[in-house]
Amino acid sequence: MKTTHNLIQKSAIAIALAAGFPLYADVVSWNKDAFGTIPESATDTAGVVNAAWWNNSWPDADQDTVNLQDSTNTPTTIDLTLTQPSVYRIQGSGPALDGDGTHNKRLLNGYMNAGTGQGAGVTSIAINQIPYTSYTIYVYFSSDVAGRIGTVTDGTTSYEFSTVGPSSISGTNAAFTQTTTPSGTGANPAANYAVFSGLTGASKTVTVNIPTFGGIAGIQIVGDLPVGPEFVEQPSNQSVEVNSVATLSATAVGDPTPGFQWEYSTDGESGWTELSGETNASLVILLTQPTDEGYYRVIASSTNGSVTSDVAFLDVFYGTPDFYLQPANAHAVEGSTVQLAADAVTYGNPSYQWYKDGSPLSGETTNTLVLTSVDSGDNGDYFLRVSDDIEPGLFADSATAAVHVIAAWDGLVSHEPFDTAAGYTVGELPTQNPSIAGYTGAWTDIDFGDAEPAITTGSLTYGDSRYLGSSGDKVGVATNTTGGEITGANSGRTFRLLAPQLVADDATTGTRYLSFLIQSGQETGGTVYQTLALYHSDTADANRHFDFGLTTGGGDEYTFGGSSGTYTGTGVTADANVHLIVVKFDMSAAAAGDSVTVWVDPALGAGDPVGGVTVSGKDLKWDRLAISDYDGNSASWDEIRWGSSFDSITLNPNPSNTYASWISGYPAVGALTGFNDDADGDGIDNGLESIFGSDPGASSQGIVQVAKTGNTVTFQHPQNASPASDVSAAYEWSADLATFHSDGASNGGTTVSFTASPNTPLAGTTTVTATITGTVPAKLFVRLKALKTP
Repeated sequence: MKTTHNLIQKSAIAIALAAGFPLYADVVSWNKDAFGTIPESATDTAGVVNAAWWNNSWPDADQDTVNLQDSTNTPTTIDLTLTQPSVYRIQGSGPALDGDGTHNKRLLNGYMNAGTGQGAGVTSIAINQIPYTSYTIYVYFSSDVAGRIGTVTDGTTSYEFSTVGPSSISGTNAAFTQTTTPSGTGANPAANYAVFSGLTGASKTVTVNIPTFGGIAGIQIVGDLPVGPEFVEQPSNQSVEVNSVATLSATAVGDPTPGFQWEYSTDGESGWTELSGETNASLVILLTQPTDEGYYRVIASSTNGSVTSDVAFLDVFYGTPDFYLQPANAHAVEGSTVQLAADAVTYGNPSYQWYKDGSPLSGETTNTLVLTSVDSGDNGDYFLRVSDDIEPGLFADSATAAVHVIAAWDGLVSHEPFDTAAGYTVGELPTQNPSIAGYTGAWTDIDFGDAEPAITTGSLTYGDSRYLGSSGDKVGVATNTTGGEITGANSGRTFRLLAPQLVADDATTGTRYLSFLIQSGQETGGTVYQTLALYHSDTADANRHFDFGLTTGGGDEYTFGGSSGTYTGTGVTADANVHLIVVKFDMSAAAAGDSVTVWVDPALGAGDPVGGVTVSGKDLKWDRLAISDYDGNSASWDEIRWGSSFDSITLNPNPSNTYASWISGYPAVGALTGFNDDADGDGIDNGLESIFGSDPGASSQGIVQVAKTGNTVTFQHPQNASPASDVSAAYEWSADLATFHSDGASNGGTTVSFTASPNTPLAGTTTVTATITGTVPAKLFVRLKALKTP
């Protein structure tokens, strides 16, 4: 927010632009016609540049060729030397005046003749002692017959033409036609004059060559004379912040080039004072202050006069607070502490107020907000408002930070089996979107290469019998046996966003465990590198914060790294065996307080094993998991698990997947976590959302595709790839919506039995068939009921 200092009212004041000297040019005109020369007077005019006081050379060949007069009857220094001075005409008498009162017919009637009867066919005029810095020459030519081919030149530029002949003077007014066709094209357009512009120098010779008959009828020399200043760009109003740079600019033209002097006034009407040393076309004010506010103008001056510009108003305002520290999103475990911090630079004394979901938080008036023992009620969007007392109402708001409070991790939190039973289909991984706890949205292709990881049949099996076990399928691609360089054809990468309970940021605390299986493909050469990585979407910090990769050709070992560097572990040699990787993240809200421990094929059965490689002093955060394959395209991945302890993600049996653990993954529902609550208000209770595997915090659709064929009714609904162990589904039917009957029950001679077909017709969808036996009722209603065991 800033004040305007009555900018609109003040800028309405205007000072008119002072009249400058207009651009003008002097004209010297010459003609030769034995049968009707143009009179030398102030009222008799002719030419494309309609000018008076023409010079002519008849009857004396040397008449009016020295110190030619200009169009104001002022003698100049211009002299002419004529070749082939004989004269001929279109008609043997002086033409009448043009209908518009000019003498243009007389101008075109007579001409210096140098055709076949005169020898070379060339007429020329040497023009000497031209006094103008720059000028334009008009050359008029004529012939008594149309269609004669010729050229006209100033010695540098040449044009071709064919003569117009009698038709040029036969109308009410003479018909001027210009040639602009360069010589040599063969077009030879009909024309009777040419223009040579942008000329300089004291001498110039113009020549017309009509080999058959014809020549120069006249010339005009138009000289550009010095002009007074004229503004072509005016200074404009400016509005700038204190301590910034203000630039007011104007552009004025003239000959000679004008100089400038800027002036200042507090009211834009009087008291104009010169600004010392400000004599450039632009006025630059560094480190603007409120005292610089006011009105400015510039005067452009030369020996030919001066002109004053428009007035421009400069508004200098105090800028809003400028944030140099922004609050960061927080994903916090229930009962932990969240700290948000922000601050801004102000001109005066700052004051602070924190807001949650748009409302001020009572008593939170420092630049740091501390939330202790957080629970679901602390979920929300927070920002800090900083006010500056240097000016009333001057404030700015920080970026918004989202606080997500998630249930404390207990046991297995997320299990990614890459299994068709979980909703996957065999084929490329990008765009597949099964419902897996801890993930959200579809797998997404990164523009890295065309060999994308894909779901393939057969799970990876780990050798230790105590391992939790594997089932179904895996992700990977076939071995590339060619080796060689990394290319787009043999590399690929895809990622999937993590749900809030798996996201980590600067405020994340506690211990998290990640495990997965990896199998090398016995690459045959080249540089091979496959990674499982955790990324963050912040554009300023988008590097991998953690990755674990297999490399061959450079040590044949497993490595892991992050945004602060790569750390090589003493891993196992790359081979075709299935290896278990377990990662422990110890997260702290303190700067550089995070540490990572990685085990390759660790001992199982007694919590954290000995050994492993630990790296400390890091700041880790992530919101997506990515799988990459370079060159070898031969690794396979399976059984990605997140949990609260080493044993929870490795040992069998494992804590069951319950409704409570499922609903804890959706902090957006707030306090509406009950089985019969409808957190998103879409008419589907949380219990049914659990069966469907849909987000209870976002509106979704339940039963769809209802159809009746004969004595069967079919419908579809989504299915949870990892159903909660304490939640079951029951299908019921009714003929009147008043009383519902269970699957297989009979009423009034009607029996309805339900058959559910999971992953039909697509993975993640269940198709249910209700078969009617006995009496077919006029109406049949079906529903799905969620049941929860204590």
